[in-house]
Amino acid sequence: MGAVQSDLKASIVQATSGGRVIPKDDPFWQTYWLRPETAEHVFETFTTTDIRGMRDNATAAENLKTLILRTVLHLLKTRHQAVSLSDETGKHGLVALNCVRVLTRILPYIYEVDETRRWEESVFSAIQDESFFQGYAPDAIDYVQPHQPLIAQLTQTLLDLLFYTGFTLPWSEAETEPRKSQVSYSLWQSGIACDTTIVSSKEMESKRTEIMRLLITLESKSIYTIPPDYIDYNVDAVQYITRHADKRRVQSLLCSLLNTVIKYHPDSWLPFDPRNPQGDNVRETHIRVCLHFLLVNMLTRAPWDEAGKERNEFRLQFSYLHKPKHLQFLADGIFKILRRPLESNSNVLSMAQRPIPWTPEMIILLWEALFTNRKYLHYVVESGRALDLMVLLVYYAKESHMDGVGRVCVFCLQTLSAEKHFGELLNRPFEAHDTLPSSIQIKNFHGRYSDYFITSMLSLLEHTSPEATFWSVSLTSIITNVTPHVTGLGRATSSKLMQTFARLAKPSVVLASESNVNTLSNLLHAINLIIEHHDTGHENSNLLYATWRAREKFRSLRDLSLMDEEGMSQLEIPCSSRSSMEVPNDRVETEKSKGKRPSEYKTWSGGLMNKLADLPLHTSLTLISLLESNLGVSPDADDGISTPSVDSSARPSLTERRGSLDKADILRMVKELGKVPGLDRREVVEADKFAFQPSIAALYASYFWGLVVSHDAQRVSGTGTGIWAGTEIRLFRIKAGQIQGPSLWSPKGAVDAVGESLVAGVKDLTLRAKKGISGE
Repeated sequence: MGAVQSDLKASIVQATSGGRVIPKDDPFWQTYWLRPETAEHVFETFTTTDIRGMRDNATAAENLKTLILRTVLHLLKTRHQAVSLSDETGKHGLVALNCVRVLTRILPYIYEVDETRRWEESVFSAIQDESFFQGYAPDAIDYVQPHQPLIAQLTQTLLDLLFYTGFTLPWSEAETEPRKSQVSYSLWQSGIACDTTIVSSKEMESKRTEIMRLLITLESKSIYTIPPDYIDYNVDAVQYITRHADKRRVQSLLCSLLNTVIKYHPDSWLPFDPRNPQGDNVRETHIRVCLHFLLVNMLTRAPWDEAGKERNEFRLQFSYLHKPKHLQFLADGIFKILRRPLESNSNVLSMAQRPIPWTPEMIILLWEALFTNRKYLHYVVESGRALDLMVLLVYYAKESHMDGVGRVCVFCLQTLSAEKHFGELLNRPFEAHDTLPSSIQIKNFHGRYSDYFITSMLSLLEHTSPEATFWSVSLTSIITNVTPHVTGLGRATSSKLMQTFARLAKPSVVLASESNVNTLSNLLHAINLIIEHHDTGHENSNLLYATWRAREKFRSLRDLSLMDEEGMSQLEIPCSSRSSMEVPNDRVETEKSKGKRPSEYKTWSGGLMNKLADLPLHTSLTLISLLESNLGVSPDADDGISTPSVDSSARPSLTERRGSLDKADILRMVKELGKVPGLDRREVVEADKFAFQPSIAALYASYFWGLVVSHDAQRVSGTGTGIWAGTEIRLFRIKAGQIQGPSLWSPKGAVDAVGESLVAGVKDLTLRAKKGISGE
């Protein structure tokens, strides 16, 4: 090993510091693909200083460009002219791998600088004539296609090598000696589109891993752009793979990747080895890289496309999955990974306690399946598994504190909530609540799945930062989607809804931003739908009673919505935060803090005033008026106020006051009321479905590319020689001193998004599993 690295290092030094441009056809270049024996040889010998030293020196830069082109051409030559790449017949396979390793190591440093990236695009993306290639290799005309861009030829060669018998696929049983390698787009694993058991080996998996890492590297060029530019940035390798003309090859690649990822079972593939608690490194690295390669191609929407699916053959083929056994296979594989943190086992050496580092990526795959494949979505809902999935998503959203993977969980929940049958499923009693981990249990819970779901969404909303307005609106949209279908909401859930309404209806919150009004409007819409659908057999008496109890808040909000700017300027508000949507912490108030001051809000946009005026208060106020009329209560008896105020010291809170009327009488009257008179019940309610937007696409890309980069850093954290380690990534940033990637149990990696355009960015790419998690 020392001699190999010494020879390779000497060649690097000569190309970097020799002070001359080495001829393009010099045998010197063969050292780079003939001498290395492992990927570590290449990555450890080619240091960051070496590569940047070649790139940033005018003379050495010519040598670096020659090295890249000579390596690419030799890889094409090996693919087309070698009789076999099997280790049994010579070193052609090792030579091909060394070419792959050299390119994987160097290309990120080409992409990070504008000048060298432009050179790469001019050479790889444009059509070159025969003389250009012959200048580097006289026999290039025998294996190069001059009518095709070099990036397309390189990408196709790498795809072929993933399906090369004797190299990355086993020999065919019909093959006779001497065996000749060939490209065969057969599947790597049984599962979707293949019921036959397929034999593989760690050696083949290791080779496929290295090839896919180079393909991912070619596709990673977009991470060196800033977020606003990502939307319209075109990466040729991505476009070539996702729009491949041969649909059969796309299907074979898609199914191979899916089957490899989904068939993985950490409890059955190998016995637990206390000397290797992280599991089988070769095999699990292969699984992870397969998942990353699958997601990078499936999720790509750049250049920006509204639908995304029609311009991406990967997504299109994925949307075609429809056989029940295939849908079940996909669901089983995803669920077995997601439910592991909730599984209980007293054995401390249990495999169930071992982390699965790619859980966030599996949640991304889950959402893509729900969003892209309607048949899969219907399968999950119709089979009843959506209830278990909902609990899992709530768990991950809470454990991630609504950052990173928690926001992908919101995508999933919003997609599920738009299905009518999902809302109907929520009416089932939730009898297994006490078996949940304590972190997602609700204190003194007794109720249905609808109570658990709505309360959990309100809890997530309560702990969402005021700046993350997109997520606040999404959470209230989720609640709105299910409310027409739920019945029998409990008292605690109804009270929680009203407490959240009261918090959002404070003038200090409402007047802070238009987005806060949007969140409040969504919540009011949800309350309205429950009231409008209240009827005999579909009763929500507790919610109607809670609305009656909160009648002062509804009237205060109505008065606020009718005010003009002059009236608002006279409002008195506490000295607390203007825009916070958080529940304030208990604290001792001084006389000074109890004082009021004129409103800080001197001007308001026309949009905010219009949104205030359009708040959907008619339904709740109609119900309140009806109940007052039937109960013989004067509207001004308890809450005749005209100027809204958030001063809680002026009178007791609604939750502390006891009305003169008996609660049982009011509830009995509400139940006998049936359909609320004077309200038009909408039989068809349009669900608020998730819609992709350019800003979300950039955020989403930052997140999943961040996972790819940080996992690569984690894989090689001992040597610091990852593919992208040390390069100037612009789409997101890696915090200094935190090279280790994210994991479920030890969150030490972090990838942060850059810029306000990414909403709130990518803060935590990890799930922080709490101690003492009990089983499902």
